[in-house]
Amino acid sequence: MKKFLFIISVLMMSALSVSAKSLKLTLKNGTDVYFLIADGKNPVMTFEDGGITINDKSSYTFTQIVSFIISSTDDPNAIEDLSTDASFVYRAGVVIFKGNVNNVKVYDASGAQVNAEVSGTDGHVAVDMNDLNKGVYIIKSGDTSFKVIKK
Repeated sequence: MKKFLFIISVLMMSALSVSAKSLKLTLKNGTDVYFLIADGKNPVMTFEDGGITINDKSSYTFTQIVSFIISSTDDPNAIEDLSTDASFVYRAGVVIFKGNVNNVKVYDASGAQVNAEVSGTDGHVAVDMNDLNKGVYIIKSGDTSFKVIKK
């Protein structure tokens, strides 16, 4: 088994050198999961106890995965960074905008208020969306609102 894992690792490292942009896992439920390969952010895969852990965050059992490949394309559905003239930025799951931290509320698609980590300094507010489930959220601060789709 260790030889098999070693061979897979060597193949993956050699594949990374050929214009690869992401590691793509295809799960049995049809979901494609992408991990960015660029700018020194290469995914680290650990094989143990009948499963794969990627970047110490995402864990999958071998029975959940149909295939994994090194893809030459990025995740077609992902937004890595976004900045606009509307004075807000979305980066790594956090929405940052000008405002007062005391006025910020986050709602799910049904209109129910949800708990999201909200912090602020120097007139800027940061709303951390990383702990929220997938879905559509509205961030509201005074007269300003943002719709965020978390995939």
